Amino acid sequence: MHLIRLLLCGISILRDGTLRLRVDEHRDMLLTIRHGETPWKEIDARRHELHREFDAAFAATRLPEFPVTTERTGCWSRREEAWFDI
Repeated sequence: MHLIRLLLCGISILRDGTLRLRVDEHRDMLLTIRHGETPWKEIDARRHELHREFDAAFAATRLPEFPVTTERTGCWSRREEAWFDI
């Protein structure tokens, strides 16, 4: 269940650039997996399908290869310097 949910979240991030932790539209499917009501073959097939979607989204993503953290790092450093009186 967690792998399926994480793949769904990862696909969303790669496609839209937004982190959606709530996957309400997939809730019923995830709960049937969690409760052991979904056959393993079906779960495994869905996992493979989501891996293909994830790979395609990764290949087409417009997200930068590395996060742009210069502004945050600078702000964090100044705050830490003030806190520790550096």
